[in-house]
Amino acid sequence: MARSVRLGAFSSVRDLARGLSTIGAVALAAATLGASAVGCAPGNPGLVVVNAVAPTDDCVWDPSATLFVGEPTFDLDPLTPAILSQIGAGEVRPAYIAQLLVLNNLINRFNTGYPVMADPNFVTITGAEIELLNNEGRRMPSGFYRTRASGTVSSALGDQPGRGLVRVDVIPGTVAEVLANEFAGRLEGDGLVTARVVVIGVTQGGTELRTSPFVLPIQLCYGCLYNNAPLMVGESPGCTPGQDGYYSASGYARTPACVVSDDCASGLCVLGHCARDVL
Repeated sequence: MARSVRLGAFSSVRDLARGLSTIGAVALAAATLGASAVGCAPGNPGLVVVNAVAPTDDCVWDPSATLFVGEPTFDLDPLTPAILSQIGAGEVRPAYIAQLLVLNNLINRFNTGYPVMADPNFVTITGAEIELLNNEGRRMPSGFYRTRASGTVSSALGDQPGRGLVRVDVIPGTVAEVLANEFAGRLEGDGLVTARVVVIGVTQGGTELRTSPFVLPIQLCYGCLYNNAPLMVGESPGCTPGQDGYYSASGYARTPACVVSDDCASGLCVLGHCARDVL
């Protein structure tokens, strides 16, 4: 409740001046505290994840682009070294890596006048937290972890937020191994998982910032993104083997269909197809 001031409560002009000065100081402190509270409120975060950026035809991810990944897809097939060499990939273990567009709403405080000050609100990304949910919205076993993330996000200029591209290992190789070996057979429905991604960064001034969770639904499959033939019309070539695009690899063939792991020579049935080997 606002406190009113009665002139009769002061015995002199000096007392009145002191009283108004005290009230002004309290009001300023309250305003400052209120501004700080607004800056930290969940509805006004410093960092915001917009979406997962799609690469250009030249496999370049541009933070100024407005093209986003429409249907994130992750192929759990680890492939063989011979096939990987044909498509120019060096990793056998699959992983889902997202390039996220992140905005920074903190104002650029760079000052060349007196006092000279570097911008304290430039943000360096330090990591990310991931929660994996099944299609019923329940956390999967081993489905909460901290993962690698990197990038920088510039501060805002005027009413234009700063932009930056942040690379996040949403499903790293170790988690992909768990998905394929233990839980893929228990993914109800068609193998859809949802990743709740929280990007973590620190300002040049040393303040840690966390985004609100960004929800990224990912379609899991086994061998759906590789073809033993040239790409068909409508099939977009991929830029990262095993995710969000198709690859043509001679000699590639999907493994036999299966219902249970006992159907497979490898002893592992993943999303309806026998695994090539243990990831």
